[in-house]
Amino acid sequence: MQLKNITHYNYRQFLLLNDFHGVTTWTRNKLNNGKTFHIIKAQTNGVLYMAFSKSETTVDKFSLDEFPAFSAHDLEMAFSLKKKYRESKESGYPFTGFVCDYERREKFYDFIYSSIHSPKLFENNFKVQIAYLDREKSGVRHWSLIELQYSIEKGKNTLKILVLDSLGAQLSYNTAQILANEVGFQDLLDENEALSIKIYIPDVKLQRSRAGCATFTMDCASMLSTQDKYENIYDFMDKQAEVSDKVKIAKLDTDFPVHCASLPPRILRGAQSRAIITDDKVLNSTPLINSKEETFKHSLLKHCSFFEDQPQTPENIKRNERIMKKALKWRNTIDLKMKTSSAEEFENTCAIDDLEEYANSCLPSKSVQL
Repeated sequence: MQLKNITHYNYRQFLLLNDFHGVTTWTRNKLNNGKTFHIIKAQTNGVLYMAFSKSETTVDKFSLDEFPAFSAHDLEMAFSLKKKYRESKESGYPFTGFVCDYERREKFYDFIYSSIHSPKLFENNFKVQIAYLDREKSGVRHWSLIELQYSIEKGKNTLKILVLDSLGAQLSYNTAQILANEVGFQDLLDENEALSIKIYIPDVKLQRSRAGCATFTMDCASMLSTQDKYENIYDFMDKQAEVSDKVKIAKLDTDFPVHCASLPPRILRGAQSRAIITDDKVLNSTPLINSKEETFKHSLLKHCSFFEDQPQTPENIKRNERIMKKALKWRNTIDLKMKTSSAEEFENTCAIDDLEEYANSCLPSKSVQL
């Protein structure tokens, strides 16, 4: 048997760079000098891999800034896998995420415009999440999440749009401005008195690392697709505005209102700000937030690292590693699937091109097609 020893190696990077999926042994050991190292073993095709790492106090942990960027195809793959997983579990909450890259954004704008003229989408409470790739003025490509929720409220066809950028309110606002301009929300409202369009953006910044927007987008899309199981996010955000001393309503260039409010604790689990995740109101919220029947605090603490030799309590949190763990999981899952599956298995992706067909499939057979 061939043996590969990698000494003083960051074990998370080792898992990533070697597409390491079958961990059979993971031990934490101490040397005579008290320093900690990890040994990870796996056997693949007769090769035994071992990786050692220095103490976490002497080697920086793997960070999202070092992580290879996810492409649009990667997100389509991840969304497709998530969708198939939910279908296999016969979940009452199917995964409803799609991916729109920069080059195909016009298809997304056209879909929103045409969907406004489809009453059945409102009657059937259609909802979808879109991973939206835009390009900043600097040329940097950046992911954010947009959710569309169609319903009938107070006799009006109502489209609620959540623009959730992990970098906070300003970038969420910028994307909302683009949507309003490109789709022509104000013109649509002027043409149809029985239509209501409401845009929501978060008042928090989830992401502090330089990289990670794609992983935040994937994670939030997954949570939002099941959010109604726990609490309707728009009802929650409306309540925050009602109890706030100062209602946060911004105005787009066209004087179109945008509601800026807090997100439910469930969506804040990936936040990289200690101020957010240790806020008493969030940390001690009692509603269950996942299928494992965990509270926010229980779900949060298992993904955190803590200051050395301190109790694993909220006040000793060093950092929240949920998004880093999600990035590693998705990268390894995508790479493994690509290596072990045929090209035909990925013909049906979750690209924006498939959104119109999906919307039509959710309507009664006699409905007018988009």
